[in-house]
Amino acid sequence: IYTSGSTGLPKGVVIDHRGAVNTLLDINRRFAVGAADRVLAVSSLSFDLSVYDFFGTLAAGAAVV
Repeated sequence: IYTSGSTGLPKGVVIDHRGAVNTLLDINRRFAVGAADRVLAVSSLSFDLSVYDFFGTLAAGAAVV
């Protein structure tokens, strides 16, 4: 995935599957995202949090808008 890093410019980084899944599950738990929710996906696909916008939302059974 790409992250802005400290420079503000996109920088490719390698993450493992477990790290990404842990982040998705943690956000869903902290904000109680569930099947009745709708999440507005506004992050650019080149931004690291876009991984949550799509996969985290779908993992919770919620709908991506």
